[in-house]
Amino acid sequence: MCSYWHVMKRPVFFSFLLFLVISCQNRPGVNKNYLHKFAIMECHAMQLKQKRFALANEIRFTQDTLLQKMQVIDTVTLKERLGRFEIEKKALLQESLLLADSIKIGLDSLMQQVLVSAEDRKAFDIDLKNELRKLGCTDKSPGYGPKK
Repeated sequence: MCSYWHVMKRPVFFSFLLFLVISCQNRPGVNKNYLHKFAIMECHAMQLKQKRFALANEIRFTQDTLLQKMQVIDTVTLKERLGRFEIEKKALLQESLLLADSIKIGLDSLMQQVLVSAEDRKAFDIDLKNELRKLGCTDKSPGYGPKK
């Protein structure tokens, strides 16, 4: 005759086995809230990049115009504009560097603690791209940024 423990061992074993199978399929991954915050930072970085390129174009255009103009009034105005652009350029650069540091620190932490395998990293990349798409933020579209 079977004892109570012998009869109960099987359901416990199968429950444990089922738990292992489910947990292996649903790895913890990255918290959705954290993924969203990371996507916001990435999107902001893309916006800053776009602003830097636009500012660089404005600076080049102003410098070219300054070289062509001979009138004193235009020259003074263009030099003042260049001065404002330089201030904006430094601010954008500082903000970009701080954001890049935040993103790097976040990624380093994720790589060490959560995204250990190449498969985990690939899944994170896909999830991040999807989250960026939900925000309306793609690197290829001009004026990209989160939907307001």
